[in-house]
Amino acid sequence: MYHGVVSRERDPLLDEYAIEALAFRSHLEFLRGGHEVVPLRRIVDRVAQAEPIPAEWIAITLDDALANQVTTAAAILAEMGFPWALAVPAGLIGTGRSIWSHELRLLVLECWPFPSIPAPVTAEELPTRTSPQKRAAFRAINAALFDRVDDAERQAYVEGLIDRRGRAEFMDRLRDDGRFTLATWTDLERLQDAGVELLSHGWHHRPQNATIRRQALVEEIVESRRVIAERLGRPPAGFALPHGAKSPETDQLIAEAGYAFCLTSRPRRVGRAARTGNIPRFAAEYPLAVLRRQLLWQ
Repeated sequence: MYHGVVSRERDPLLDEYAIEALAFRSHLEFLRGGHEVVPLRRIVDRVAQAEPIPAEWIAITLDDALANQVTTAAAILAEMGFPWALAVPAGLIGTGRSIWSHELRLLVLECWPFPSIPAPVTAEELPTRTSPQKRAAFRAINAALFDRVDDAERQAYVEGLIDRRGRAEFMDRLRDDGRFTLATWTDLERLQDAGVELLSHGWHHRPQNATIRRQALVEEIVESRRVIAERLGRPPAGFALPHGAKSPETDQLIAEAGYAFCLTSRPRRVGRAARTGNIPRFAAEYPLAVLRRQLLWQ
């Protein structure tokens, strides 16, 4: 599982979910040397039939439908001749916006000009005069928004910060920065025509935990599939959990919506005990030596 594929990393926290293009290429070259990169659906079909999966099989998935994935990553994968799948947050495509946590990261770490920032949940003001303070503030805010604030309040809080910073200026910065810009429907249609499997990655990439309301959960799972089918001519067969989180209702809604499988972020090998509704993956935005160890330990 990969996220951003960038020309260079600029900051370890800002680029936490990104890998440099050269490192990404080195991963793929390593996999070509000792593994067989197969379409995701070959693994899913084996899971559905409770059949063993060859140890050398690898499926490559990219989450978030970032512009750098449909350009930089797609070009490298095509050069290698590797199949891959892309998970799409359908409600954000074509809006000029990005995933809330990406926007928050850029806003607090690089765009916040004030000496403090309001914390969610409490009336506390977190200091942001220095880079270490901004990093501490981001971590505290991100954690609170993930599991202590419901989805409507989370959105209102992020929108309030953007308005305070200056909406036009921040949106220009988000677009010009490029790391968190999303692909277009035209990009996704082109990838689908080239054989890339498209998955749903929710609507607004909201975590499906205790913070999500029923209406938002239905939108994340059901509406995302409907819109992808409407825009691209076919519904996605798979759902990749945003933030790896799953509510008590997630499984039922995924099945009722017509998905054939669900990808999690549980870092383990796909074995015989795996189920189509709970297929594990592990993040791979690491140096090559770490990826080697991951593959050995799984």
